[in-house]
Amino acid sequence: MCWLRKDYGDCKAQLSDLLADKDSCVAGFHVAPGLRRATKITAHGPIAAGSSHRAAGAAREKRRPDGMSADEWKQAAAERAILHVQSGMKIGLGTGSTAAKFVDLLGQKVRAGLDIVCVPTSDATRAQAAALGIKLTTLEDDPLLDLTVDGADELDSELRLIKGGGGALLREKIVAVASSRVIIIADHTKRVETLGAFPLPIEVVPFGRGSTERLIADMASDCGCDGSIVLRRAPDGSPFVTDNGNYIMDCHFSMIEDPEALDDALKLVPGVVDCGLFLGIADIGIIAGPMGVEILTSDDDAFEPED
Repeated sequence: MCWLRKDYGDCKAQLSDLLADKDSCVAGFHVAPGLRRATKITAHGPIAAGSSHRAAGAAREKRRPDGMSADEWKQAAAERAILHVQSGMKIGLGTGSTAAKFVDLLGQKVRAGLDIVCVPTSDATRAQAAALGIKLTTLEDDPLLDLTVDGADELDSELRLIKGGGGALLREKIVAVASSRVIIIADHTKRVETLGAFPLPIEVVPFGRGSTERLIADMASDCGCDGSIVLRRAPDGSPFVTDNGNYIMDCHFSMIEDPEALDDALKLVPGVVDCGLFLGIADIGIIAGPMGVEILTSDDDAFEPED
């Protein structure tokens, strides 16, 4: 059994075998060779998301009226993600405003009889889930999860992410990598062509922060990333402290042309715990916006459930 993803992405086949029927192509969805976006089989054949043919009911489904708020788009994405949940699952719960909507929906399902157990990625999510009556566990007791649902601060067409705006990036990454499937839910404003407009969070140990910051700047510059690096602060002006007791440096690079190179470089800096680049981790992206809900999939995840 493969307990971790090789390079955060190559260990999918063995983990997926643990979930019955999950790797079947069901509900009319199919991923054509070379595509990362889900397609839906219609009466006229498969239509890929991003295709110039935007027929109603194609890969961008659930066309909604114009004028929906970002909050409503987040809700729509969460509603789509809840369709992946089955009784008996062990689920990782993300952190942030979009993930919180999924947790609320999960609480409703639990009250209706859904039997699941969850691992939260932050103290805030733990408190929310507990208040909703969701059973909780830990990775010590349940080291392999069936599914994690989380949000993102940015994601691109290859399902590469920037996360950590809520300060929970380390636990979010640990839980995601321990999961057989990772679903990212977001409103369409989080979809970008190139990562980096959102400041990249880097979690660092407090000791030697000045030296760590200098090394981060040097390594990032070697990767073509320059910009201000700012210590995140709490509302009272003191350094923001993560649930793990660390600090966060927000890196204003504007554009990250080679996320993989930057991620590798940052891992070499003593004092860096982890960064907010999530590469090769997400399996499905559910993005809601004015045109409806768009589904992005990784190369090895080929289905979307029926409504």
